[in-house]
Amino acid sequence: MPATAGGEGTLIDTPEGWITLKQAAQHLGLSTAFLRKQVRKQAIPFSRAGSKVLRFKRSELDRWLESNGSGVNLRRNDEGRSVLAH
Repeated sequence: MPATAGGEGTLIDTPEGWITLKQAAQHLGLSTAFLRKQVRKQAIPFSRAGSKVLRFKRSELDRWLESNGSGVNLRRNDEGRSVLAH
């Protein structure tokens, strides 16, 4: 399982590179609700730890984002965060 240090906002990669839903949302600059919707649509790479807990591999999220979020119109803002383009 992924570890955090210094509170929930600080990410530490595990050897496997798996992160939580909240960490994935922070990494991509998107809301957890948006990511859950993408999971329901199976439009984003994810895995389940148990029956409900979602996990994401950071490298797969980066590839997903680079390929325009599997049809989601995303762009990087001035701070380098991912945002929905209008």
